[in-house]
Amino acid sequence: HTHTHTMTETKVTLRRVVPNKKGGEDFAFGHSEEVGDVYIPSFLLKQNPQLRQRDGTAYSMLVYEQGDKGYRAEALVLVPADGLAFEAWQTQQKLPDTAPEDKVNLCFACYQCGQHLVEPDDIFKLKGGCVWTLGEIDTAEPYGDPEHNRFKNTKVWHARCTQCKANVGSYYAEPYDENEDGKTFPCFKLIYARKVAKTGHVVNHMVVLGSQAAVQQVLTEVARPGAAAFAARVAHADHDLATQLRSLSLEKSRLEQQAEQATQALQQLLQQGKQKVADPAPTVAKGEE
Repeated sequence: HTHTHTMTETKVTLRRVVPNKKGGEDFAFGHSEEVGDVYIPSFLLKQNPQLRQRDGTAYSMLVYEQGDKGYRAEALVLVPADGLAFEAWQTQQKLPDTAPEDKVNLCFACYQCGQHLVEPDDIFKLKGGCVWTLGEIDTAEPYGDPEHNRFKNTKVWHARCTQCKANVGSYYAEPYDENEDGKTFPCFKLIYARKVAKTGHVVNHMVVLGSQAAVQQVLTEVARPGAAAFAARVAHADHDLATQLRSLSLEKSRLEQQAEQATQALQQLLQQGKQKVADPAPTVAKGEE
């Protein structure tokens, strides 16, 4: 059960880093003009090593009140550098999941400094609001110590923009269990925008570039499974063939849905059958037949 907290976005200046004596992780305290002292947990220090510098920089953070323990920071909020301004459509797109072979004709830039991070040829797939790259890119770099990702059973590093050092996601150096065809390692999993777990706030790490109309068109195309690759294959064919193929694709989706419903119905019947076996009808004595 996730508790939702009332989050306040405030500027926090680091005051001191506290080494954890029990062999755990360091944590820190900062100060905000609005709310006073703020506890900064270890995961935020690891994700954002620049916080350790204590150079007087005030960082935007999402903080919440923990009863009588004061305020705790939950996320660092990246803020575009002076002179950078993005429009809402660049930061608030819902990215669809795409198949690995789909061509995704989008470019992404760092939300903090505007450096171009990803071009269409760098994209392996979009998944869960993140951009997986096709191998390494020279605009992002791993940093810090690796951590064990128990879901993928592999090591994962934090990744940052090479220009402004803002956290932009994760870096996978070696192949892991659920390897997909065509995925090359090392690779990056870059965050476009993420929802902060304890709140509805969305924090951007990247922005989408281009014109609003062009971006909208690309997202509409790739939202249909396999549609972008499909469109590329039929580009040379005439309109009638494309229409035919599209209706076949829709028919395939419809049949898959029917198959799914039939599977569920079969599972229900099997379940009922099991219950009957567990609770058999009374046996009839031979003389009564």
